[in-house]
Amino acid sequence: SIPQDMKFFRETTKGKVVAMGRKTLESFPGGQPLKNRVNVVLTTDKNYKVKACFRNYIDSNNTVDVVLETPIQLPNSNMEDWYIETKKKSGFMSKDKEYYTFHPYAAGAAGTSWWDTNNDLAQGGTLAMGIWYEGCFASCVSYTEDAHGGSKAALMYLSGCGSGYANTSGTYVGGAMVGSLFIGSYNSGIVQGHAFASRPTSLSFWYKYKPYKSDAFKVVVSLKSGDEEIASGTYEPVAYSEEDNSYKQAVVNFTYSVTDKKATTICVQFLASNKTSLDGNDFEKGTTINYPTIGNWTVHMGSVLKIDDLSLNYIR
Repeated sequence: SIPQDMKFFRETTKGKVVAMGRKTLESFPGGQPLKNRVNVVLTTDKNYKVKACFRNYIDSNNTVDVVLETPIQLPNSNMEDWYIETKKKSGFMSKDKEYYTFHPYAAGAAGTSWWDTNNDLAQGGTLAMGIWYEGCFASCVSYTEDAHGGSKAALMYLSGCGSGYANTSGTYVGGAMVGSLFIGSYNSGIVQGHAFASRPTSLSFWYKYKPYKSDAFKVVVSLKSGDEEIASGTYEPVAYSEEDNSYKQAVVNFTYSVTDKKATTICVQFLASNKTSLDGNDFEKGTTINYPTIGNWTVHMGSVLKIDDLSLNYIR
């Protein structure tokens, strides 16, 4: 019966959380929430007006305007948009070298893209013994068709070539670097950040990792208001040596150190390795990477990280 149902409801929900739709709340006497319970009201109206309750007293005369934030997602979060740029470096006493740079945005979208890579640092190749070593012209960040969802995922690796060092397929002179995909731009160095105005609570993503020997990748997120960091989060698994056979999901939880300000900038960076000091033991010399549409290239390659299907989460 209805009286028995109401009694059961009162007894089992007292002191607990009660979720309801907006119309259900408005059907209560005076449209007032249930006492001695946390009332969660679900509505699509972002300008919904609620009444304030303080110490069990409900002020029926004054209302508070609550405007919910629109959950903002990162562009190209499914990693489907890529552009392969053909470049050429003129040789002296040798043939010109044609090479390719992978960009994490569609053709013609460089000016509006949120994402960039440090491929420029990896592709400053110079002549070694009168020849071009193609590993010094390889994109350390590209896409792969081994995707979690859709047809593409981002791929980045620890490279044994960078900064214009003249390495060969069997030698290492210097220039090892960690491939990185990040929000921002590359201009003689990584410049992080893009305009952003919301308050997400975490970033989830799918990954597949192939560590060289033993290694771990790293993900760093920062939310800023002006120059002040208001929230941050890092995901960095314990180093391991076995290659992942399938994609795994990970979450970067954000800790807000400032709660009364809204973000104006978001920074996200994926790194193929968390190592900060590199040498010739951190990669395999003269191995092969198979680039989509381009084919096989000989490179110095260490740990490989694949990233796909990013999502900013808003749970409060």
